[in-house]
Amino acid sequence: MAEKFISIEDAESNLLDCAAFLAERIKSADGHADSIKAILPYYVENNSVDLAAGLADSVADPFVRDRLLTIVAEKCAAIGDDEYAFQLAEAIEDFGMQEAAFERIALQKAAKGDFEKALEIAGNLQHPSNALADIAIQQSAKGDEEN
Repeated sequence: MAEKFISIEDAESNLLDCAAFLAERIKSADGHADSIKAILPYYVENNSVDLAAGLADSVADPFVRDRLLTIVAEKCAAIGDDEYAFQLAEAIEDFGMQEAAFERIALQKAAKGDFEKALEIAGNLQHPSNALADIAIQQSAKGDEEN
């Protein structure tokens, strides 16, 4: 039996938790994935990244799971939890999706002005050209044209 993250007490006191409580109990794999896909962005928006990651990981469809983990990893990078962002990105099974997650992490670092970290992450990508271009745009926009 899959782990449940939302208790009945939480579901009774919070509408989002109620939706997640119901979503966790949907037996159809597609229905479960669709409901988690609809709910997860709200947890991410509220910085509830641990819960969002757990919900994402509960999805049986590997493509949807990887896509949701990418969203959570990007948010972790945006709020400065780089270690967790990397951990989530590494948990992504599909190589292309994993690369996309690392690219999004790099872009979050660039958006925050941490160009050194962004370039380091982009340098580890198999195809870094898009990330490097976006980082360069961020650098130019922020007036950092030395790198």
